[in-house]
Amino acid sequence: MPSQQADGFLCEVFMHKERPGHCPFPGSVVRHTGYRGTRLRMILCGGHAELFEGWDVKPIEEYRQSYGLIPDVGVIGKRIVPDPYFTSFVESAKNAETTTERNMWIAMHRAARVFAEFMYWQGHYAKYPLDLNAQTRDGARSHWEAGKRHAEGMYAIYTREDHGKEETEVPDYFWHSIGCLAAELLSHRPN
Repeated sequence: MPSQQADGFLCEVFMHKERPGHCPFPGSVVRHTGYRGTRLRMILCGGHAELFEGWDVKPIEEYRQSYGLIPDVGVIGKRIVPDPYFTSFVESAKNAETTTERNMWIAMHRAARVFAEFMYWQGHYAKYPLDLNAQTRDGARSHWEAGKRHAEGMYAIYTREDHGKEETEVPDYFWHSIGCLAAELLSHRPN
């Protein structure tokens, strides 16, 4: 699978979760080091930019100018990509049978949007580590944390009021869907 999306490189970190594959978020930096005469490098998103401590770090464009970086280089293992099978929050909200179900889907959609914003500023700060960008990133993180809590709360209300269940955790596939939608939203955002 190629390691580049239409408007930039994708992160090459391999993740072991419910659906193993590579991180779907846009790359922002390249970590690189020399090893036995070979240059080792890894493209990382903002969320993974601190991995490989001790390796040099450059923004992607700067690395490409210094050493070259071939687009569409294959990555080992399967690529996680936002696919048409993630839950359509907007359609689900339209088709909701109760107000609590509709509110739950709206909360999930909002959580995906603030997660996309947080991942964008994580990447921006990784490229440009300035205090101003750190403050914006931290603000985006607090919006994501609030959005996540709200989504969890609305899911709990939905399961309690519509299904009579107490203390139910949001299923992993919802978080996976939120991540996929966030990656999809980021893929259309201009750099």
